[in-house]
Amino acid sequence: SSFSQASGIAFLVSLGDSGLHSTLL
Repeated sequence: SSFSQASGIAFLVSLGDSGLHSTLL
């Protein structure tokens, strides 16, 4: 689980704020 979350976060960071905000919302 932790690994999956870390990968997802890293992926969102690479995409930028747009991806991060979309996921949070």
